[in-house]
This record gives sequence, C-alpha cells and structure tokens, in this order.
Amino acid sequence: MPSDSSYRILGIDYGQKRVGLSLSDPLLLTAQPFETVEYKNKDDLFAHINKVIEDKSVHKIVVGIPITLRDTISMMGQEVSEFVKILQEKHPQLEIITWDERLSSAQAEKVMLQGGATRKERKKNIDKLAASIMLQSYLDFINSMKSLKHEVKE
Repeated sequence: MPSDSSYRILGIDYGQKRVGLSLSDPLLLTAQPFETVEYKNKDDLFAHINKVIEDKSVHKIVVGIPITLRDTISMMGQEVSEFVKILQEKHPQLEIITWDERLSSAQAEKVMLQGGATRKERKKNIDKLAASIMLQSYLDFINSMKSLKHEVKE
C-alpha cells in the first residue's frame, strides 16, 4: 500500500454524456468534487481518467452504481457495470469497487438549489458533486469500520 501522503481514491459518477469525478484527501477522510468530464466517445473518457489516475496518485476507484429504491440494479446500472469491467481491464493493478449512489444526484441538486446555484451552474457541477457525495458515503463507511475494529481490539 502506498504511503498516506500519496494515497487517493477516485470517485466516479458515470453518465452517458458526462462523468463526475471526485477525489479523497490523502487521509481518506473527505471527498472533494474534482471535475465533470463531457465526452463524445469512451476512448477519450478512458484517456482522461488514465491521466487523472496518474496525476493524482490514485490507488483505488469507487464507481457509483445506480440502485433503485427496490434494491435492484437499474438499466443504467448495467451500463455502469460494463464501464467498470472495461476500467478493470485497463487498470488491473487498482482495486475498483462499485458503491450505491442512490439519490446522490438528488442530494447534489438540493445542495446547489439551497446554495442559490443557477440552472447553468447546476448542470456544470451536479455530476462532480454527486461523485463527491457518493465517495464521501464510501469513506464514512470504511472509517466507521476501522473505528469498530479498533473498539473491538480494546
């Protein structure tokens, strides 16, 4: 495992036209929106993601998977699963997991509306904010598991 000073997790909110990216801090406590990538073809998208992985010292990827309120994978979820499969083939050295992104876009929209964001600002930022909400959920989970393990050892 890399040193804490360089370890980052990349959060991905995959969409058919835009992909939201978020990054963890080196201590894996917080997720920050990073960028929204608009793409025309998947080759360009993967090239961009590859650059982020290299430039930001990414060692794990968390991809949001849309799960319905009835706990089933949506039609879009099947497309996300295919994206994850290709991503894993391109980066076999990385751990890539899927994480429930249920309602992350709705939460992001609500946050931006409360902040007074215009429609144009919301469209520009919703994907990266949704990616950060999803990644923060994952970070909170792994940190709570670490805390529980620590409590059990004491």
